[in-house]
Amino acid sequence: MNFFGFGLAFAGFSSVVGVYLNSSTTLTLNGILYILGIVVYGGVACEAVACCILNRRLCRLRVILKATFLAGAGLSPLYMASMAMIADLILLLIEYSLRKDNLLCPKAWLASQLLLLTALIAFYYIPDSFLTLGITMTLTLLAYAFEIYYFTQEKKLS
Repeated sequence: MNFFGFGLAFAGFSSVVGVYLNSSTTLTLNGILYILGIVVYGGVACEAVACCILNRRLCRLRVILKATFLAGAGLSPLYMASMAMIADLILLLIEYSLRKDNLLCPKAWLASQLLLLTALIAFYYIPDSFLTLGITMTLTLLAYAFEIYYFTQEKKLS
């Protein structure tokens, strides 16, 4: 669900950025699609806030905020991407402190999330594209290994 929520939030907030950059006084097909994107973004954002309030889980809100900042990175890449990473780290630490008693392997979950955040940091801040690709893929594969470990511990698989 978070994967699709990220995509919807990214596309929806990209519509907000598109309206900001391409304002028009007449209603066109592009304008209708921008409005549709804004409605989708509003729905996804409201659902994430409701999930945070009702279930006391920050994971959807964290994903939606990260998607919002990264979509806004088209306006100012360095500042918005940095804000995405800082907000994600803060919400990740808050979520870990709230959920660590309920998680089966809290350190594996935290390691996986931190590796993915580090991969995002490497993607934005390492200037060499080949080195960026190698580091990002290595960190992502390590995060997947932690996720597989967490899944096998959760399902009690050998």
